Amino acid sequence: MNARQQEILHILLTQTDQHLLVQDIAERVDCSEKTIRNDFKAIEEYIKQHSNASLIRKPGLGVYLEIEERDKTALFKQLHLANNPVYESNERVLQIAYQLLMSVKPVTVQDFALQYFVNKAVIKKDLDKIDEWLKDMDLTLISKQRVGLTIIGAEKNKRTALSRFYQLTNNMTSSNQFIKEQFSSHKAEAVKIELKELQNRHSLYFTDETVESLIIHTLLMIKRIKLKQPVSISEKEKSLLRDKKEYEWTSEFLKRLEPVFSMHFPEEEITYLALHILGGKIRYQQRNETDKLTGFTENNPMLLMLVHLLVNRMTELNMIEFTKDQTLLNGLKVHLYTTLNRLNYGLSVTNPMLDDIKKMYPYMFDMVINVLEEINQSFALSIPEEEAAYVTLHFQASIERLKSTRENKKNAVIVCHMGIGTSQLLKTKIDRK
Repeated sequence: MNARQQEILHILLTQTDQHLLVQDIAERVDCSEKTIRNDFKAIEEYIKQHSNASLIRKPGLGVYLEIEERDKTALFKQLHLANNPVYESNERVLQIAYQLLMSVKPVTVQDFALQYFVNKAVIKKDLDKIDEWLKDMDLTLISKQRVGLTIIGAEKNKRTALSRFYQLTNNMTSSNQFIKEQFSSHKAEAVKIELKELQNRHSLYFTDETVESLIIHTLLMIKRIKLKQPVSISEKEKSLLRDKKEYEWTSEFLKRLEPVFSMHFPEEEITYLALHILGGKIRYQQRNETDKLTGFTENNPMLLMLVHLLVNRMTELNMIEFTKDQTLLNGLKVHLYTTLNRLNYGLSVTNPMLDDIKKMYPYMFDMVINVLEEINQSFALSIPEEEAAYVTLHFQASIERLKSTRENKKNAVIVCHMGIGTSQLLKTKIDRK
């Protein structure tokens, strides 16, 4: 059997007690119903060779495997040997979390134990870790006797969980790669190409981290729509975003993907992705500084007030003339523009460098936290410490700039994927050298 046929057999083995519609199987493995019916021939041949099971087809009801437990275990083992995967603990946790979040029907502990060739106690330990992680996203892992495991919660929260797998492994690169591997490479590439084209057409400068995040969110959104799991967006959010340029960009981006994925994106899904584009981090481009900053600050007096208060208070507390550093002011405007968007629309922020920044710049981080607490009270905001750590880098870079001497300048090129604050800090440290 090929990889797709193995996946179909795996689906049939994990849901032997219920009829499955051919259409549902087709959507799960991303192919046509005709292809599935052709694959059944190869699957039937395979199960005849390795078991006494039968593939039962009932018009109007669907298909299911009639199989004894002993044969079920044997077929799982055969599939395992065919693929020969070595499941490390972290990888198994990721796989289980993904299956639970993507599955529209309950899955049992026994199914997972058979699939990963470990006992139920090991699976239950993995489930405890997943359950604890899900709580941060207002999701609950429910276990019902004789039924199985289901994740309960809002669709928006499930998608957030799927995009934050790195929290389970503490490795953003491997978790993002894991998500991409659940899709065919040409489809992931199609999303990446269209996103790049969108940036070129509108002179958008997303950080590498944001580009990666948008690719993941788009792929997950497509998968969830095909599984008939639409996202729910309030009328207030839709009306707030309809007139924004980010909504227009998103609509244009998804329109070009419709023929690639043979699907239509409703307004709720366009709004959902527009929120993520609105909250995406932007690389600061000094060459287009005037045009870009005009776009960020117009119709946004709160942003200007916030930057003004932040810089003035930091100047007072540190007795350093931050107000004279135009690069700092511009960088904070760009960064805090996306911060306000994330706070307004309830989007979470991640900062993989949070602990490192606390250790490297404890004094500056403490000063920023104190000032942001004042700002939170004055503006009724709730700026988290992940954002505070990014702001710390902006001020630390400013100190380096204000100390620097401009003698014996050398030419250098800096390539950095982490965003404005980190790039400026690297730049000013190299300037000083």
